[in-house]
Amino acid sequence: MPRRAWTCGGLVIHTDTRELAGTGLVRLANTRGLASIERLEQWATTPGTVVKPIIVVDLAEEIETAGYVPTARQRRQAALIHQKCSFPYCQARAERCDLDHRHPHADGGKTSSHNLTPLCRQHHRMKTHHGWRYHRLRAGIYRWRSPHGYEYLVSPIGTIDISGDLDPPLTLAA
Repeated sequence: MPRRAWTCGGLVIHTDTRELAGTGLVRLANTRGLASIERLEQWATTPGTVVKPIIVVDLAEEIETAGYVPTARQRRQAALIHQKCSFPYCQARAERCDLDHRHPHADGGKTSSHNLTPLCRQHHRMKTHHGWRYHRLRAGIYRWRSPHGYEYLVSPIGTIDISGDLDPPLTLAA
């Protein structure tokens, strides 16, 4: 029985020298886990499967552009690093997010990898107009502060509330 062609909207493969040598496992960024080189080769050589390579983006590279609007490479890099909106608890895909200039472009902030953070439109507006603040701890990891003082640690694996109890509960006298 012939194998069915593999269907995938997009597959991002992160490799290193071991994988390029044909050993080890590859991490498939937009799937759930690892695959062997052999399995990847089976997928790619199944009749009907179309393999379309995409230009490699180095996740550690500092990409900078002179203009305000991020380039396609910057967008792809941000989406691969973050995968989701960087706002606490948001699950919007990074590919569909705005890229926020953490240090505003109008105030001299560069359109560069270290200054761009994916935020969905709603959370981009909340950050810009409603008092939410954040700073980058390292690529893909941010510490957020709400207008009410609550703090959150956001990373590609999720959000952690790091506020603790800000105030004791309010009790009303009878």
